[in-house]
Amino acid sequence: MVWKPDLFLRNPFTKIRKLGIDEMVVHYLKSGHAVWQPGDMFESVCRVNVEKYPFDVQTCSLTFLPWGLNKNRLQFRLIKDVVDLDYFTSQGAWNVTETKAFTFERNTVQYVQFDITMERRSTFVMINMVYPVFLLGVPQFVCVLRACQFRRTNRIFLVNSPIHCCFSDPHIGQSTKIV
Repeated sequence: MVWKPDLFLRNPFTKIRKLGIDEMVVHYLKSGHAVWQPGDMFESVCRVNVEKYPFDVQTCSLTFLPWGLNKNRLQFRLIKDVVDLDYFTSQGAWNVTETKAFTFERNTVQYVQFDITMERRSTFVMINMVYPVFLLGVPQFVCVLRACQFRRTNRIFLVNSPIHCCFSDPHIGQSTKIV
């Protein structure tokens, strides 16, 4: 059995739990170094600034710390200074524009931090939120016109509608006004 450090996410969304599972493999190099590359899924708390919504850019930081170990007992050595996105699956609302990986020290403890910068896809917001709200008024007008063709009424009132039009009803011989 190989000793692996207990690493914890500093800013979890739900409960604190250690990184990785016990079955993750440790690789040994010819130099005698052991390489452990844990992977996991975490939900994290991030500061959000929506001042420029839907054209905003957000940076979320995942900070990991070793539980109960100071820098004399454990030091991080990162293989890359960026986040490996080989297993990342993009979703519709965001584009990952930049990633950073680095270590820092605070109170004799060494932390490792991963910064992920994301840009909101503004066209996604427009297509899925703005256009449907705009189009909600069009079916209301079309349905009222259809109802008017089958009824022989002189006036139909549309509540909260900015649309005003007149058309002739050949069966009655007078103008029908939609107000």
